[in-house]
Amino acid sequence: MPLRLLVLLLLFTHQFAMGQYNYLSFQQLTQKDGLSQNTVNAFLQDREGFMWIATQDGLNRYDGYRFKVFRQIPGDSTSLCDNFVLQLVEDSKGRIWIGTRNGLTVYDKRKGYFKRVYLDDRERQQFHSKIRSITIDHKGNIVVSSAAGNLYQLRINDTGDIVKQLHPLKRGVLYYNEASKTYAHWSTTEVQLLNQNLQRQQILQLAGQVHESPLVVFASAYTVFSNGKYCVLLRKQSTVADTIYTSSKGIIRSIHIANDTTLLVGTDAGLQIFNVTEQVKGYQINKVDRDRSGLSSDQINAVYTDRQGLWWIGTIGGGINLSIGPNAGFQSVTAFRNPRLKNGPVWAFKQVDGILLAGTSNGLCIPFTDTKPVWWNSALDTVFITSLEVVRDQLWVGTRYNYVLTVDLNTGQLRTVSEQMASKSIHHIYNDNDESVWVSTWVGLYHYTPEGTLIRKYVMNDSSELKFGYVTHALRTTSGSFYVCGSGGLAMLDESKQKFISYQHEPGNINTPAYNITNSISEDPEGNIWCATMGGGVSILNVKTKTFRHLNMSNGLINNSVYGCLFTNDGREWMSTNEGIVEYSSKSGTFKTFQSRHGLASEEFAVNAFYQDELMRCYFGAAQGFVMYHPDEIKQPANDVKPSITGFRVNYKERNYFEGELLQLLPEERNIDFEFAAPEFINADQIVYHYRLLGFDSIWRETPVEQRIATFTNLPYGETIFELRYKINGYDWNTAVLRVPIYHEMPFYLTWWFLLIAAIVIITILALIIRYLSQRKLRRQLRELEVRQRLQDERERIARDLHDNVGAQITYMISSLDNISFKLEQHQVPAPAIEKVENLSEFARTTMEQLRSSIWAMNSEQIKLSEFVQRIHAHAQRMTEHSEHIDINVQYSHVEDIDLAPRVAMELFRVAQEAVTNSFKHSGAGEINIQIEAKSPNISITIRDNGTGFDTTVKKNGHYGLENMKTRMEKIGAEFKIVSGLNKGTTVYITLKDYGK
Repeated sequence: MPLRLLVLLLLFTHQFAMGQYNYLSFQQLTQKDGLSQNTVNAFLQDREGFMWIATQDGLNRYDGYRFKVFRQIPGDSTSLCDNFVLQLVEDSKGRIWIGTRNGLTVYDKRKGYFKRVYLDDRERQQFHSKIRSITIDHKGNIVVSSAAGNLYQLRINDTGDIVKQLHPLKRGVLYYNEASKTYAHWSTTEVQLLNQNLQRQQILQLAGQVHESPLVVFASAYTVFSNGKYCVLLRKQSTVADTIYTSSKGIIRSIHIANDTTLLVGTDAGLQIFNVTEQVKGYQINKVDRDRSGLSSDQINAVYTDRQGLWWIGTIGGGINLSIGPNAGFQSVTAFRNPRLKNGPVWAFKQVDGILLAGTSNGLCIPFTDTKPVWWNSALDTVFITSLEVVRDQLWVGTRYNYVLTVDLNTGQLRTVSEQMASKSIHHIYNDNDESVWVSTWVGLYHYTPEGTLIRKYVMNDSSELKFGYVTHALRTTSGSFYVCGSGGLAMLDESKQKFISYQHEPGNINTPAYNITNSISEDPEGNIWCATMGGGVSILNVKTKTFRHLNMSNGLINNSVYGCLFTNDGREWMSTNEGIVEYSSKSGTFKTFQSRHGLASEEFAVNAFYQDELMRCYFGAAQGFVMYHPDEIKQPANDVKPSITGFRVNYKERNYFEGELLQLLPEERNIDFEFAAPEFINADQIVYHYRLLGFDSIWRETPVEQRIATFTNLPYGETIFELRYKINGYDWNTAVLRVPIYHEMPFYLTWWFLLIAAIVIITILALIIRYLSQRKLRRQLRELEVRQRLQDERERIARDLHDNVGAQITYMISSLDNISFKLEQHQVPAPAIEKVENLSEFARTTMEQLRSSIWAMNSEQIKLSEFVQRIHAHAQRMTEHSEHIDINVQYSHVEDIDLAPRVAMELFRVAQEAVTNSFKHSGAGEINIQIEAKSPNISITIRDNGTGFDTTVKKNGHYGLENMKTRMEKIGAEFKIVSGLNKGTTVYITLKDYGK
């Protein structure tokens, strides 16, 4: 290692070891944030990670987002016994034992209620019964010191009853340390160190009066005692205790071991921090007015370190001060805490001979030493410094109102560089490779020799084509190119032509800078140019492809105003913004944001105020001083902290849930809500939560950090598991995943045995119904077959009888009448007799035809309409055989052939036959037209003649044919209508409606 680098390392190690506590920043939590009261007496972090805070007005549970307050409810025995809470301890079952000003209470988180514990009968009548201390011994018993000084030993048996007895030591205050298996028993002015069998190992005598609640803490190599006035340390194997602190104001209220080498002592005069090494070294932190990141009060009442290493400082009246401790990595240096740093923003940094210089609005400062170097010039004490650079043996100082000053580092001689400089206001000074100097000003860029002689100036609208009103920064890249930035974006100097090539913002063109006002430029290890802009984030120029990519709020940057960029060799970029410091990883594309809660005294930084020394330590100037850190010291938050359930509702009603329990739900409990939080008290607002319900849905779902609720409706029956994980933005997923097993009981009607029984019963009932219906149908079909068979037999018998008997007789009658008629014609029988014989013969033929029609109808199950038409046609032909003067035309049109019931067909045929016969006999018509039309669902029959017609309003006695025709149609649901008039012919309309339905 080079000697100069070794000297720097030793110097900075010494400076930071001595002063690291001076740079602690605190996040304050008060009643404005939901804390029940601003005086804090004790802290406890339970096994789930929640912080419990004892105040003078209630008990608080904090999950990183909000406080849940528990108070005494008058008349409610399951509430806190008193609001003035003093002591907190958690037992092996997760119960919180709470010592108050008025007795002891135990809180059962599983059951969600408090139970008052009376140490003796006098407590039932005595209002104030202050608990002095609570500890848990090696057997898990709760040991309590009462106001009267008695020691009680308590335990909860298997039935939930509290069993209490007087402790073997009877009186005093008792502490126990599990790691060392040691008891500390305090009585009057004597402290006894005892083993687990309560046998004495050491006795310590303390001078002075003992505070009513003496304090003891244990470390692996030492034990610390305090009686309220003195704080003494007793190392192992030592018989003499060292007094490390004596309170001159008030009393010592709290002692706590943050780690084996750091002891915290809370007093009425501030926080005392001790580095417990061979030589104990102390440091005091006090409240500083106007320092918002400092302590809120000098009266420190309680000190605690949680499992993440955070310091919880409880005060009297000032609430909670939360700090990530001295090992957080970030060190904030402000004028409030470092009197060497003058008040105001820091604009520039430079190391000279191992000494860090800081340029401020009120002069040049040396933050870490009171000894000024030999070259120091008092003229630097008051000027507004904006930039610092070393050129050969000269310190170049850029100012806001005094041009450029140079100081000879050997003699301290001061002079002003202002040759042809049109502005006194300097933004930046850059030492080029050849040690020439570039000065960026409000009116352009100036190039000087190391001695301060002007080489050339570049201003707006000159021949160099510089398009900047002012220049903020200059940079020579490793490839040799020279870039500047300012009010007109980015520009590269073509040194052969002495002209600038500009890169300016063009709306809609992503291959240009995102914003023209550029604060600074930096080169990353790969040779890309990073432009920090005042409103567009960071625009990164790939010098090979001449293309840009952009980092801004749309892809994760906290703020679009960026002041400076620094780089590490492992691919990380650090940016100062208007809302904190951002770490960006080019490998993963993720951002990590650090703000006041991470130790930054200020979140607003200054233009050009970024610097990296030879040890790779980073510096960013801020509005309230500056922040320094080494990137390797910025530690990742603990990655093994499990998230917790903070609220649980079933069917929208609150219910208690304790981690590790099987969540059993009744069948009707179909809707559940989980409210959750991770015990991450610094980065709570940067957490991303994912949840899923295994056994129902394996997809992780994200919930907004401000909501933190997972809701499930129509929860499936059976076994499922609710899983919850989280990560802090920019980091990996937490390794500890919360799993809540859920058993949702099925309703009895969905259980396998009920379904099996129900299936058997249903199948049996269905089988019986089917058997019954089948048998009934079969019986009906048999009856129908039997009836149809009997009907058919009867039809056949009647048809045979009609055909054989009546038909034979009518046939014989027709033959006889024909024979008689023939004979009468031969013998010249008188015409009237012949006419009667012919009428009788015609009647016989008509009767025979009707008989055949009846037999035709009786022998058919269904009669096609086409077959019906054929019968009509046949009847018409027979009628025309006996007359040469009448033509009968039959027309038939149909869409489909229709089936007619025999009765319907018979009635239609009878009426049609009657209508044709009437026209044939009485109308004197020369033509009869029969039109049959079938169009589902209707059948219409029209019979029209061109005869003489008749008056339909006049009824003739003894003529009932028309009435009979109408009656027949009414029986089958058909419409019947006759339209006729004298010498107008006759038309018969028959319509059978809805027959096809």
